[in-house]
Amino acid sequence: MLLIQAGSKSLKDDMSMVTMLLAGVQGTPAGRRDKDELKASNMWESCIVRVEMKGAMPMKRLVGLHVVCLIVLMVGFGVAAEEIYLTFTAWGGLSHQLAYQDLAQAFSDQHPNIFIEFVPDTGGYVDKMKASVLANTGPDIYFTQEMQTVGFIDEGWLISLNEYIANSPELISQIHEPLFNSFTWKGVIGSLPVVTFVSMFYYNPVLFQEAGLPLPESISWDDLVNLGKVLTKKSSDGHVIQYGHRVEYEPNFCLYYLWQNGGGILDESCRNSILNTDATRGAVDFIYDLAWLHEIIPKPWEMGEYLLELGNLAMYTHGSWMTGYYDELFGFNDFDALPVPIGKYEVSMAYPNGFGISAASPHPDEAWEFLKFASGPEGQRILAAAGLGIPINSDPSVAAVYLEGRTMKQRRAALEAVTTAQAPRVVPGMQDDIIARYVWPLLDQVWTNQRPVTQVLQELDRLVQQYLDQVYAR
Repeated sequence: MLLIQAGSKSLKDDMSMVTMLLAGVQGTPAGRRDKDELKASNMWESCIVRVEMKGAMPMKRLVGLHVVCLIVLMVGFGVAAEEIYLTFTAWGGLSHQLAYQDLAQAFSDQHPNIFIEFVPDTGGYVDKMKASVLANTGPDIYFTQEMQTVGFIDEGWLISLNEYIANSPELISQIHEPLFNSFTWKGVIGSLPVVTFVSMFYYNPVLFQEAGLPLPESISWDDLVNLGKVLTKKSSDGHVIQYGHRVEYEPNFCLYYLWQNGGGILDESCRNSILNTDATRGAVDFIYDLAWLHEIIPKPWEMGEYLLELGNLAMYTHGSWMTGYYDELFGFNDFDALPVPIGKYEVSMAYPNGFGISAASPHPDEAWEFLKFASGPEGQRILAAAGLGIPINSDPSVAAVYLEGRTMKQRRAALEAVTTAQAPRVVPGMQDDIIARYVWPLLDQVWTNQRPVTQVLQELDRLVQQYLDQVYAR
């Protein structure tokens, strides 16, 4: 409650008092206080000018006008008094930090009652997130990725966005729906996509031309084998001097091969393992045969020797982040890109990043406004210009920004790949338990030709199903 004394020495004394009181309301951030004081001063001077123009007037009328000015000031200052202060955090290098700061500034410019600050991660992200949420403190908004978000939902660290999403149909219609797969657990959506990456097919056009091959417009599994045989070269002593293709054996980067054959790790409900199925076995056999039957991809221990940028690898399937690596880090220009090879089904893997709202945030509605801004056309143009990943919003103005620069052709292929991509359906512990403890080390025994495919998949199926049973029993 603000008490105004009629016996104040002057109008300006009261103006100073009101300004100081209002500037402190709700803990106004220091960075905004100057602006608030200027606003108060301008409003007050406007009142004084009106008094002076009327000349001398009776004391009662002057006091009455004095109070009116104070009321006007308080009403006009209502927005500042209700100002909300938010923070959000994410990891990443300098380019990420600058982009997030630009995003925050652009949002604050459009929402003068909401001040948002980006706080860079300094390490120990998940542990600090847990401690902050449990202590009911910390950032309002957290950056999340495809393999970890459902764990945050399961632990109760992120709030449900379902109602907000249901009330934002225009925005959601602009986002590729399968990107939400990794952000949903037991029907609860805990994060809104902001950028994504996607599996891509890279190739060296110079090596194609040297082999007398036309540049591909699309690739099937059969094409991959046939082209790989032509593009693999050996020396007179049988040593491979150029491989036709390369597959990343880590499950995160070859899982889509299983999907393309109708297989995978989990079924659509995420309740059952589908590792010991004909579809999954057929896909694993295909990758195994590329290495051991056709001999057109490097064995696991040869991976470091054969790289596209070294000129001894013709084709390569990996994530869309390689476009930036080739262009900016490696200074390598002899590469082009397409969506990944097509098996029985045309699908690739998306690796979405998103923002979720902390369960400890006292301002979830305002935090949602920031999420909407980040995933909406204006926020997406800022992130696209910074090159943080593939934008997730289908508004044409966003794509126009993303396609600027030297790698326009490769980026266009990435946008095309997103239209048939899906984020993996995951359960809590998907990365650290299912993949790191079971799938990767056991499949590695297949890739290194130590154990037969069928035997390994049977064991994996048992272990993963046992894990799933425990998860759903909690």
